[in-house]
Amino acid sequence: DGADGQDGASAVTEADGNPVVFTIGADHSLNRYDDKRGWLASPIGTSGTIRAISAGRDASGRADVFVIGEDTSLLEWSASGGWVGPIGGPGSILAMAAASNNEVSVVTSDHSVFDYFGGSRGWVRRSAAGLAGTLDVSDNGEGDVVIFAVTLNNGLVRIDDTTDSITQIGGNGSIQAISAGLDAQNRAD
Repeated sequence: DGADGQDGASAVTEADGNPVVFTIGADHSLNRYDDKRGWLASPIGTSGTIRAISAGRDASGRADVFVIGEDTSLLEWSASGGWVGPIGGPGSILAMAAASNNEVSVVTSDHSVFDYFGGSRGWVRRSAAGLAGTLDVSDNGEGDVVIFAVTLNNGLVRIDDTTDSITQIGGNGSIQAISAGLDAQNRAD
């Protein structure tokens, strides 16, 4: 999924193995395609409303997508729950990366890193203000999420969402962009 949210497409595999891709249409609407059902018959939501997307999975393992709308608010859409939000108000989110279990990591307008957990847990602060410009997550689908963030000084930090430890792993001035994933042992890389 992309470090600022994707401008055009973001994909995820559901717990049952079904690949799903969400796209931003030419009219800035949200669209969904999956191998089992094909394209949804019509766009999700209103044209002209979607700026960026990041696909993840909801608590039941089905595809969901976090959306930054044209008014720059943060919302979530899933087949099982429909639209939720706004979760973050207009102008509050600079970058996002979705994970599993209704979780999304974000960089807020003061350059803090937060996680949002759908349901009763809500927002959890992961860093102080002034840390990050963008981020991505590595998620093994079992609740182990690692956040990688590019700092405002173009360094790279690793934020463990279990311990909240922040470790610098890339020196200042050395990082331009980011993309995270899993290795063959299902560990963050």
